[in-house]
Amino acid sequence: MTVRYLFFIFCLLVGGCQNKPREKEIAHKFVDIKIPETLTEKGSSYKLSSIADSVKEIILETTAASLIDEIKDIQFVGTKVFLLTDNKSIFVFNGNGKFLNPIGKKGRGPSEYYSVIDYAVSADYVFILDYGSRVAKYNHKGDFIDYIALPKQASRILLAPKKTMLFFIPDSQFNNDDEIYSWLEIDNNGTMINEVAPLLQRNLDSKSQLISNHYVLTNFSSVYPLSFKEPFNDTLYYFQYPQLVPSPFCFLDLGIHKIDFQKSFDEVVQAKHNMRINKIIDLSHVMFIFHVCNCVDNRKTQLAVYNKIEETFSLLKDKNGNQYLENDISGLNFKPLTIRDNQLIGYIHAYEYLNNKANDVLPRMTVNDNPILIIANLKPVEK
Repeated sequence: MTVRYLFFIFCLLVGGCQNKPREKEIAHKFVDIKIPETLTEKGSSYKLSSIADSVKEIILETTAASLIDEIKDIQFVGTKVFLLTDNKSIFVFNGNGKFLNPIGKKGRGPSEYYSVIDYAVSADYVFILDYGSRVAKYNHKGDFIDYIALPKQASRILLAPKKTMLFFIPDSQFNNDDEIYSWLEIDNNGTMINEVAPLLQRNLDSKSQLISNHYVLTNFSSVYPLSFKEPFNDTLYYFQYPQLVPSPFCFLDLGIHKIDFQKSFDEVVQAKHNMRINKIIDLSHVMFIFHVCNCVDNRKTQLAVYNKIEETFSLLKDKNGNQYLENDISGLNFKPLTIRDNQLIGYIHAYEYLNNKANDVLPRMTVNDNPILIIANLKPVEK
């Protein structure tokens, strides 16, 4: 009896191990996300401890030269933090939040940039994708180095290994139907190296052609480097370098939320279902999807979380009704913004910080001070 009992337990354990998905398998498995037909404003919380094991806060120094309202993007290089603000300025802080310097200056004069379409930071330089088919090149201290001329106006920039850059060229600049999209590889000095053929050939005469949105998304995955999503395409890709082979790793099945390309602009705006994906943060276990759909009454950006293990899709809301991760590790709830290697980064405003941690803040901190960065260290993926 005892032997049979032990054998039964052994079988259960073995079967359980075989049926339990491993983290590595989840991270590199092709993901097919079916967006539910019904999207509501009622959401569910998601605990940060499910994906992270520790949290760090960085209080950004507030000076007259570094005033920040909203943070649009964050990039880390070494011990430095590069922030893109909502007014298209780039500020540099050290790892403790001390303000170091701005990058360049906005304007139309020599050594200035008109606007920040996109930007990238290497170990030595900051590249600002500007209007006028050019890239403004600065060092980390903010000193102007040079302009790099592009053959066409780009909308995104990706840093590739071996000091090269990938630029996404929108379809609006091509008159040839055979060249709707294009990726250009250029070195740091502006020399053309390679051109990558487009992935999607749209049939503009097709009455059944449906599209998702017109935004190109880049660098959103901690699992796959050089990740991107092209406009009018529901598939997520990454470049295998150095061959620059586009490889799919996820399909976003929008279903009834797809936009009918054959409808007029007014018809699209008035349609009940009309989803636009604005941002994606792809982690090994979950994917955060920022989207807007006319089927949600307020038509504001919603944050959804897709659990790759359970294959569930739900809107993200904490107990206070905010679109924040529930920080059950240490500190305050926050909205994720970007990723860096094994870290998930977000931020909260100073007034939120003061309202919740009044006894544990800097004595001179005010509600108008710069935001506070929240950095969550992700749990390691099993080998």
